[in-house]
Amino acid sequence: MSIAHNKIYRHTARIKYTLSAFILNKRRNAAHFIQKKRVEFTPTRCIFYLNG
Repeated sequence: MSIAHNKIYRHTARIKYTLSAFILNKRRNAAHFIQKKRVEFTPTRCIFYLNG
């Protein structure tokens, strides 16, 4: 594996990691928000919070 290829690989791995961390954090925030507001938990609303 060349040095350049190694750098690119590490960079993409970091991007993937930050993306997954960001998504996880978003879902946790959404769950916390839902609990705080005590809105009725409908599947569509759940999907909306997880995606948006």
